Amino acid sequence: MNLLDGMNQVVQYIEDNLQYDIELEKMAQLTQTSSFEFSRIFAFVAGVPVSEYIRRRRLSQAAYDLQMGKKKVIDVAMTYGYESPTAFTRAFKEQHGVAPSAVLKTEANMKIYPPLSFRLTVRGMEELNVRILSRDAFFVVGMSGYINIEAIGSSYASLWNAKIEDIWMSGIRDEDKVPYDRGNPNDVIITDTKSEIKVNVSVNDGFEGADVPVQHLTSSFEYHATDGKIRATVGIAMDDILPVLIAQGMDQDSVMAYAGLNEGEFDMIPASDWAVFTFTGERNETNMAEAYGRIFTEWFDSSHYTRKEDLPHLERFSFTDGDAAEKTWEIWMPVVPLK
Repeated sequence: MNLLDGMNQVVQYIEDNLQYDIELEKMAQLTQTSSFEFSRIFAFVAGVPVSEYIRRRRLSQAAYDLQMGKKKVIDVAMTYGYESPTAFTRAFKEQHGVAPSAVLKTEANMKIYPPLSFRLTVRGMEELNVRILSRDAFFVVGMSGYINIEAIGSSYASLWNAKIEDIWMSGIRDEDKVPYDRGNPNDVIITDTKSEIKVNVSVNDGFEGADVPVQHLTSSFEYHATDGKIRATVGIAMDDILPVLIAQGMDQDSVMAYAGLNEGEFDMIPASDWAVFTFTGERNETNMAEAYGRIFTEWFDSSHYTRKEDLPHLERFSFTDGDAAEKTWEIWMPVVPLK
């Protein structure tokens, strides 16, 4: 893929549609990435989320229209997708520092953001830790939900930016079906209010002697988006804990059934080759955006692999002792060799 050309096509697509709906999935297609990945990459290379860039460009064009003196404020507001003059005025003042009506009467100074242009830069001197491995099909067991991709790149850092109290695995259940008791020390909940995804883990719920520490969490993110949202499953890769549970006396079928596979609370990840990228440091928004950006602008553009579009990609987070700056985390991309 040529990501540079794709990003410039995205900029032109935005310019051509400032007065119309701009589709996230269309922008992702132009860069041959998923909607989730595109949002990460754009935030990395542009320095702002794509939704913020579009907002700035629309308000910049709105200022030009008002300076021409041929349109009313309400007409300009409707042209650029604002439902009311009040909402438009609020956004306009936030960017330009003056009300739209002032532009019609005075020579007010405007804060104009011109269209972006992406050019070739020399990169790649910093090492990128990657390995290629083959993995049989496996299950990610947990809870599934939909993530609003527009939140990525602003306050949304990762699916794992969640409140994690203590993680032990012996069963996973749906909070709507089995009420969660915050007063019960044997129940643990992982929540992420931004993504509206929850994982409930319960200790000793169903059999004795199954207190198994969870060392790794895995999340899968589908490739295609629907209405600006993607389906994600957050949970535990069963082959991470199967050996431990089986060693404690459970057979594999019982473990699978107990974990909730019979209720559909899982993703089955097909067998594939994977490019596994390992990063060290705090998993904050800046570092996550940079990680995705480097994968697509440095590695894919120069490797002999392409991303498989029919599989989700994964994020994998390990619970280790030590400072956040020393922790490692991974991004898994399903790949196929270029022909």
